Order: sequence, then structure tokens, then C-alpha cells
Amino acid sequence: MTTNVDESSNISIPLEEMNDTNLQGCSNEQQLIKFLGVQLIFSFFYLIIFVLGISGNLLVVIAILRKRAMRDIVTNLFILNLAISDIVMCLFAVPFTPLQTFTGVWYFGEALCILFPFSQGVSVYISTLTLTIIAVDRFVVIIYPFRARMRVKTCICLILIIDILAGIFTAPYAVHISIVTYGSLDRCQENWDGMKRALYGAFTNITQFVLPFISIILCYTAIIRRLSHRTANRPGLRSAQKEEQERARNLRTNRMLISMVIVFGTCWLPLNTINFIGDLNYDLYCWGYHHFSFFICHVMAMSSTVYNPFLYGWYNESFQKEFVKILPILKGICPNENHDDPKRIMEIQKRVVTTVFIDQKQIHVNGSQKNEIPKNEENAELVHHETDGL
Repeated sequence: MTTNVDESSNISIPLEEMNDTNLQGCSNEQQLIKFLGVQLIFSFFYLIIFVLGISGNLLVVIAILRKRAMRDIVTNLFILNLAISDIVMCLFAVPFTPLQTFTGVWYFGEALCILFPFSQGVSVYISTLTLTIIAVDRFVVIIYPFRARMRVKTCICLILIIDILAGIFTAPYAVHISIVTYGSLDRCQENWDGMKRALYGAFTNITQFVLPFISIILCYTAIIRRLSHRTANRPGLRSAQKEEQERARNLRTNRMLISMVIVFGTCWLPLNTINFIGDLNYDLYCWGYHHFSFFICHVMAMSSTVYNPFLYGWYNESFQKEFVKILPILKGICPNENHDDPKRIMEIQKRVVTTVFIDQKQIHVNGSQKNEIPKNEENAELVHHETDGL
């Protein structure tokens, strides 16, 4: 049995097909990946991903850990989990995948042979499950603003549950991975029959990609509809300064989180697709362009580890400030959205009369914002909206 590039590991490939045409009866005459020039091009992309992925996510980890105010925000703790997961992905998937494929040999022993794909499968599960929990949390925040927010302790417990589930779901793959010797060459590959592998591949594809993204899409669709409904039905509403800033901050946060989901889904969909097709149709590995196609999809998937730090720096003012403190050279790079622009604040403060409609009552606030307990949750959303501090 050859090693399959299934979605649980996202990296292992049938190495014997690269050098032994008789093992599977496959002809390698058209294997583009065997050409040195093609290997150098892919190696260049992997090097960029390795450097930017590790450095960018380390910056995120440091930014969160060095300041308690950052650690007290539950969304940031989930982001911390994502960043650590991406670092693990960069450390294992990025260097080992091209190395064992281009050389056709596994040099690193039995322990790393198991840890290598297992850690990557765990990392992908952690990413998708964490993005799902973030979406559910935002759903609760926007749709039910007066419900108690998730506590830090609860967040940490959820992160532990996510990590444990990721390990459990990936365990079958670790059990069926081992070193197989062909002549004098050791290769790290899967060893189980086609039916079991196909069933596990389908299970992984559903739990790692399909179900999480259905949940995420449903949550963010509901969020967008609620925010659009609020705007459409209250075009004349003017909020006080604090509320207006909170809404702007929540809008940026939602944009950032939705962008993270779109980027992750776009990057991983091609690889999950080619893996799933390979599980159902093993003859795919005899196609002369399979390895070349796989590496294009794999580079796209690995590049997902690079984008999140840029999204945090672009959309999130707190991360912008921390990034600049850690690396002052970034001061001219991080966008300045003028969130605290003095002119903008003065314009808001000059609004002597702020009109707020609550239960069809008009309240005039001269020079300051009055606090009045709304009669229902729908109207309560107008004067108070829970924010996660992002």
C-alpha cells in the first residue's frame, strides 16, 4: 500500500511512485515534479511560507502573551491557538513534505515518521474547529447581546477540548503510518487497505472541512442579516460616541474573522478535493501530473499559515499597536485607520443632541449619553452592544 496524500495529514505522498515505476504499474514519464527546475520553484515558495508563517505567527503569539489586556479577550485566546497551530504546521509540513518527496527517502526515523503527519492532521483540525467556535461566539455576541459573554476559563476549556478532539480524530492515521523499506531505501507511508483508508478519508473530509464550514457559513450569514436589518430599519439613528466606536470596532472584528474563514477555505478546498478524489479513485496516483497538481494545492494550503497575521495587523487596532511595539519597523506598514482621530472625535462630541429611539420613545441627550434600561432585547441592542474589545 502506498502513502496517500489524504486530508488527515495533508502532506504524505506515494514516494515509491516517484522512483519505482513497477511498484504500482504507473508510468512516471510525465512526472513534472521530477525536474530540478520545478523542484526549485516549489522549494522557493515553501521557503517563503516557512519564513513568513513562523515569523508572523510568532509575532502574534508574543503580542498576545506579553500584555494581559490582550490575554483577557477570549477571541484573542482562540487566535493564539490558531497561531500556535500554524507554527506547528510550518515546522513539520513545509520542510518535510518537499524533502521526502524530492529525495524519495525518509531520513528521520520511526518517531518523526509518526509525529510528522500526525502533528499536521492535528493542526488542521485545530484550525477548522477553532474558526467554528469563534463564529459561534460571534453569533451569540451579535444575535444575543445581553447574554453573558464567554469567560476566559470557559475559553481555555474549549481550547483544550478542541486540541484533544483534534488528537483523537487524527489518531487512526498515526496508527497506520510507518517506515517501509524498499531495497535500501526507507519511506514513511500509510499501511492500511483501500476501503478503510477511503472511509477514514471521507470521515476526515466531513469533520475537518464540510461540517465546520457549514456551521461557520450559517453563523456569519445570521450575523450579516442581523446587522443589515438593524441598519435598514433605523436609518436615522445616531449613536453616542462610545456606542459608535463600539459598533465600528465590531464591524472591523467581523470583517477580520470572515476574511480569516474565506482565506482558510480558499486555501484548503483544492487540497481536500484532490485528497478525497484520490481516496475514492486510487488510479489518480498513476496520472502523470498528480504530484505536480498536489504540490500546487499543497502550497496553497500551507500559505494559509501566512495570511492571518497580516489580517490581524490590517483590521485590528490592538494588534497593530502591539506589532509596532515589538517591531518598530512596522510603524510605516500597519494601516492607520484613524480609529482615534481627534478630528473625528470632536465631530462626534459636537453633536449636541443625539436622538435615540427606544420602544418608539424619543430621548434627547444634551452633551452626554443617558442610560435607560430598554424594554426588550431588540431595542436594547440599540443602546448597548457587547464587544469583545477587539
